[in-house]
Amino acid sequence: MKRRIFKTVLPLMAFLLATAFAFATDQKPSGDGSQTDEYIFRNGKCEPVSAGCNNQSSTPCTYMENNVEYQVYAETHTTSCEVPRTHQPL
Repeated sequence: MKRRIFKTVLPLMAFLLATAFAFATDQKPSGDGSQTDEYIFRNGKCEPVSAGCNNQSSTPCTYMENNVEYQVYAETHTTSCEVPRTHQPL
């Protein structure tokens, strides 16, 4: 009887644990906007923004704030933004 339990319950438990760990380690982007790959260069540093660039054309993607238009970049370093992003209006 004891052997029968080990043969059926142990593999089932291993499968359930594997499934649980797969969902626990699934990395989905958070919807709060805290992670972004869009930056503007302002006041001598790169600042994250949410501009909605889609990189589908050669038209530069820009971000407007306080009647000032900023070029949106994809990569950032501490003191410089790199890789301009583009946008195809819908």
